[in-house]
Amino acid sequence: MSFRIEERLTQQLQEVDSLRKEARRVNTLIKGLQDKDLLSPEEKDNLEQFEIELLALQKLVTRINNKDALQFFTDEGLIPNYAFPEQGVLLRSVIYRSRKDNDWRRAKRAPVPNPSSGSMNMKGRPPPRCPSLRR
Repeated sequence: MSFRIEERLTQQLQEVDSLRKEARRVNTLIKGLQDKDLLSPEEKDNLEQFEIELLALQKLVTRINNKDALQFFTDEGLIPNYAFPEQGVLLRSVIYRSRKDNDWRRAKRAPVPNPSSGSMNMKGRPPPRCPSLRR
């Protein structure tokens, strides 16, 4: 058990180091673009994307560093979580959001009707009727 804990802590440390190294690389690219006097529209877009990426990487490192030890051990399955006995799934991803519009973009979907009304389903058709449940 102690080997698993040490191994996972080492992996976490390596992940944080990797994220910090990537943040330094992105910061170098940002400084290189900021040092230029005149930027093309493409370079301006790249600069904005790099700034967003740097901010996301810094937030990710902060979130990892601020995680409670008990939460870390339960998330990694190293100690049991009796509230949720099934092992959870960790999503290791970065979600980017544009600074221009602060709203999250979602795919357009058909409106979801109230299931208690029984009027329509997702495809716009009436729900199937069960003969044994006539009203």
